[in-house]
Amino acid sequence: MVEFLVRPFVIIVVFWLLFFVNGLVDKIILRNSGIPGWAIVLVLFCVGLLLSARRKEVIRLPEYTLIVLFLACLPSFFSFFNAYSLSVLSIPFCFYLLAKLDRSWSSTLKERQFIVDVGLFVSLLSLLMFMYYFFLAPPTFGVDPTRPGFGYAIDRGTTLRLVGFADDPNFFTIAAILPLLIVLADSEIKRRKIALIFLVTAMFFSLSRTGLAALVVGLCGLFLLKRSKVVLWIPVFAAVGLMLLLSLDLVFEQLSLSQSASSRGLEEGLESRLNLINLLLRYESISLLGNGFGYSKELIGLHSHNTYFDFLFEGGAISFAVFLGFLLIVTLRNFPLTNVFQVYSLCIFVCIFGVSLPFYPLLYLLPLLALRYDHR
Repeated sequence: MVEFLVRPFVIIVVFWLLFFVNGLVDKIILRNSGIPGWAIVLVLFCVGLLLSARRKEVIRLPEYTLIVLFLACLPSFFSFFNAYSLSVLSIPFCFYLLAKLDRSWSSTLKERQFIVDVGLFVSLLSLLMFMYYFFLAPPTFGVDPTRPGFGYAIDRGTTLRLVGFADDPNFFTIAAILPLLIVLADSEIKRRKIALIFLVTAMFFSLSRTGLAALVVGLCGLFLLKRSKVVLWIPVFAAVGLMLLLSLDLVFEQLSLSQSASSRGLEEGLESRLNLINLLLRYESISLLGNGFGYSKELIGLHSHNTYFDFLFEGGAISFAVFLGFLLIVTLRNFPLTNVFQVYSLCIFVCIFGVSLPFYPLLYLLPLLALRYDHR
């Protein structure tokens, strides 16, 4: 049983599922205890590998970059400490997992079908809940919770956004991209058309700009994977993606809970992220060794919504440089693309421009495990 649970595919799927249900897990099951659900799962996987008594595998350069990144984060870890700071420990835990997991793995058609079916089921449920709250029981800002952990999220007190069972619309979109990529890449998958319709519709009503941008990157990656003439298709995908992003302003007007709501199009979304960054920089400047992980929330009550800036501001210039080095190494090693998990890694690297996930295990495990995938 333990051997089955500590397979690379199972580990990827579990952390992927947590994107879909992190609101349900963190808010309702763990009751905002401050301990993220992914941290508990990561520890359980490491314990499972310890009990399995597997031999240590050969560690290669991409995996060793995790140790360098962890060491680069230590000065920031010791400069400011709170409960969130312990998230830094996810990096050596991921390294331990990678050292114990098989050097080669693959997924079966049934396993990929499982991902698609879960994505279809969650998307359908999410759309039903969203329509219920929009048409039958509209939440009131200031009375109802803005992010109950399921059903909806009220953004800035004005906009109703689809989240499913996630805490953040961007998390839902990150999760929905994987089954969507599998549907588009694998012609043997069942229920492809219905899954495509519900996944895309749910993603659209999440109003996630970074999610849509990541999807465009994923579509380009799929054409590279299929060895198609991607150069001819990139402008098409870019144009479609831009049209979707610009159309969010029109959708926003329909999903607004207030007649006086401010615009939330592409330009305004970018401006809101920059405002968060500028607000943080008013309090503290960027330093070589960092201001401390979790310091952003200590200053302004929330994270920067940008993983790259989290490393730069909280971790410092050194850890930021090492993090970029890690992304560059794994990206180059994953080319030429041979499997859909490599494409999904690229999508996540785009998504983290819009969410703070500096220590989420899938950010490190997925691209490194995708390197080990046997596509034959």
